[in-house]
Amino acid sequence: MIGSIDFWNKEAKAPLLKRNAGMFSSKLKEMVPHINRAESWLDIALNPNNDIKQLNESGNEINCNNDSLIQLDQNIEINLVDHTDNPEIDRIFKLDAERTFSDEENRIKMITVLSTIYQEIKDYHQGLGFVVAFFLLQLTPEDTVRLALSLNRYYLPGYFKTAPFNYVRDAKVFEKLLMKRYPDAAKKIEESACAEAFCSKWFVGLNVHVLPFPSLCKFFEILFEKGNLFLFQFGLSIVDVCREDILNAKDASQVLAILRLDEKVYHDLLEHKDFLGKEEERAGSFFLHLVDNALDIEITQDEVNNLREIVLEEMMQQEEKRKQIESQMNFDEDEIVFSDED
Repeated sequence: MIGSIDFWNKEAKAPLLKRNAGMFSSKLKEMVPHINRAESWLDIALNPNNDIKQLNESGNEINCNNDSLIQLDQNIEINLVDHTDNPEIDRIFKLDAERTFSDEENRIKMITVLSTIYQEIKDYHQGLGFVVAFFLLQLTPEDTVRLALSLNRYYLPGYFKTAPFNYVRDAKVFEKLLMKRYPDAAKKIEESACAEAFCSKWFVGLNVHVLPFPSLCKFFEILFEKGNLFLFQFGLSIVDVCREDILNAKDASQVLAILRLDEKVYHDLLEHKDFLGKEEERAGSFFLHLVDNALDIEITQDEVNNLREIVLEEMMQQEEKRKQIESQMNFDEDEIVFSDED
């Protein structure tokens, strides 16, 4: 899209471009490197020797040998569809496209990509809509389908569901990682909201509408290289860098605004106080630092896997307690006897 002057004539003020921070523009020759970079993400994600892909393929809940799955190989044509077999999902896709693009043709592209992806996932989370829209700026609809489905299969399996169990589990894992590393900030955050309420911006929406585009592209570049372990590192990086702001926040709404990097708190061109990089990267260097800093936060896959087991056990116990309470309530209702009164 960004390589077309027609796009800029119609979409210059589109909601999706709110955090563009001057990165994409109608200078079409300057857009070529951005498009090439996004295509490199696809090369990484689909590389058969990709360690992240191999790691997740073996333990994935998705059977990647299933003949009904969409073939992601770029040499195999993808048959795009413009609707699903679910009228309610079609309605949601239409609304999300209208919230994202101004031009009807671009809305149809987004709906077509989401409808095609739905054939495989059979579910939808609005965060997927954010991600698809951002990819569409730089990739063809077919390659957007490939990249989004590679995320679902190999990087974030189960995250893009309406009720994403895997995401809820990992949000709780993040909570434990946070408490271990930054207990004072963790306590303040816990008093404001549960992790599931704010981690979705990072884990499911993948920072679209959170990071300005220059740092968002860098985030995706590292995510495709490092896998979903980087999501935990990035979340902890926000707390690490913004810890004093969190501790000094007056109320829960301020804490949440900090965690979602609200532009009223951290404007898109904010500079990092100790910036030492290239002059052209000074504006917005605060956000680039958040992404870079994440790589310095030490988390291992073994640590995350161990915490996932602990969280799953806790979730099972909570579910068992819920069932017991529900059963007892039903039993008590059955035991109620109404006596006749004269």
